[in-house]
Amino acid sequence: MSYQPSALQVQREVAKRRASRRSTLIALTSTLAFGTLIALVVTGAQGYERVKASFFNWHYAKQALPSVAHGLLLNLRVLILAEFFVLVFGLLIAIARTTTSPVLYPVRLLATIYTDLFRGLPLLLVLLLVGLGIPGLRISWIPNSAVVLGTVALVLTYSAYVAEVIRAGIEGVNPTQRQAARALGLTQSQTLFLS
Repeated sequence: MSYQPSALQVQREVAKRRASRRSTLIALTSTLAFGTLIALVVTGAQGYERVKASFFNWHYAKQALPSVAHGLLLNLRVLILAEFFVLVFGLLIAIARTTTSPVLYPVRLLATIYTDLFRGLPLLLVLLLVGLGIPGLRISWIPNSAVVLGTVALVLTYSAYVAEVIRAGIEGVNPTQRQAARALGLTQSQTLFLS
C-alpha cells in the first residue's frame, strides 16, 4: 500500500504552494517597480548626459578593455602570491600562539600583539603605511614596486585573520583527544600535527 496524504495535508500543501507563488509575484513586482523608479530618477537627472558620456560610452569601453584586462590579470597574480604567503605566515603565527612552552613566551607574546594589531587596522591604512612609509625610508635593498608593497600589505593584514582561524581550529580540538594522543606516546608536536 502506497502513502496517501490526508485531506488536511493536501490542503496544507496547496496553501503552501499558493503562498509561495504569491510571495514570488510580490517580490518580482516590487523589484521591477523599484528598478523602474531608479531608472527614472537616474535618466531624469540633470547631469545624466555627462554621466552617460563618461561611464556608458561603448567607444571608450573598447579602448579601456586592454588596460582593464591587464589590471585583472595583475590582480589575480597578486592574489595567488599573497594567498600563499598568508597561509604560510598564518599557520606559523597560529602555531606560535598555541605554544605552551615557557621558553617561547616572547614568541607567543609577539604573535598575540601582531594578530591583535593587524586585525584592528583597516587594510586601507596598512596599504598607505606600507605603500608610502617603506619607500619613504629610502632603504636601497627594499623594492619600491607598488605591486610588491601592495602584496606585503595584504599579507600583513590577512595573515593575522587566518592565524586566528587556524588557532581557533587548533584550540577547538577537545583536550581529551590530545591527552589520548599523549597517552599513546606521541610527542606534543606529533599531537599538534595529528589534531
